[in-house]
Amino acid sequence: MLDVIQKVNENVVVKSSWPNDSKASAKQAFHDVCKLLYADKDTTSGVVAILDDNLDVVDGCKEFIVK
Repeated sequence: MLDVIQKVNENVVVKSSWPNDSKASAKQAFHDVCKLLYADKDTTSGVVAILDDNLDVVDGCKEFIVK
């Protein structure tokens, strides 16, 4: 499984989960979450990533949100 996760305000949330063969869909979901957090006025910092079953970042998909 591939999990799109976010950590904002000390809270970790799994935003979505995808089968390993749906990497393109997981990447789209990753970018959607990043876009939403950048647009959210209340979010000042956080991190979004795609993690695999070993908790490794998939294809470098890790974004630090700092505004």
